[in-house]
Amino acid sequence: MNTAQWDHPALRAEALRRGGERVTRARTLDVFDPYTGMRVGTVNVWEVPG
Repeated sequence: MNTAQWDHPALRAEALRRGGERVTRARTLDVFDPYTGMRVGTVNVWEVPG
């Protein structure tokens, strides 16, 4: 397994959409290509109040 982690040239850092507006959060998750190990984007973590 390739464990090298680097950013893809077309890295996308996406924001959440809530009520049609882009909302960013403090916590994010990295999204990796499973074949190359490259980081291809980030997504926000939405916490549901419990």
